[in-house]
Amino acid sequence: MTADEESEEKEVPEMATLLEDFGDETMTELGFFSWRPKFLKVFNKPNIFTTVHAFNSFFLVFSITIFGTVLPTLESVFNLNGKEAGYILVANDISGMLAALFLANYCSAR
Repeated sequence: MTADEESEEKEVPEMATLLEDFGDETMTELGFFSWRPKFLKVFNKPNIFTTVHAFNSFFLVFSITIFGTVLPTLESVFNLNGKEAGYILVANDISGMLAALFLANYCSAR
């Protein structure tokens, strides 16, 4: 393969093209799948994102903490041994990773 062929394969879009694509209204609208109501446009601001992300992080940490404190109770109520409790923890972690992979794949396709 020659150098000219390599440069043709690795062609990077121009900055103007990227900015034009970013200016597309569908890229900056909020919604679910093809449903993009206009009233959600007021939430498309950095301070709103920061607030929602902060609340989401708080509740995520809160749920992980609660899960860690509830697990010993589940072990005693259902007579689970350590191996079975470990399965519950691993299933929780794997489901979170699968959800993150799905979300990353979905968002990168947009």
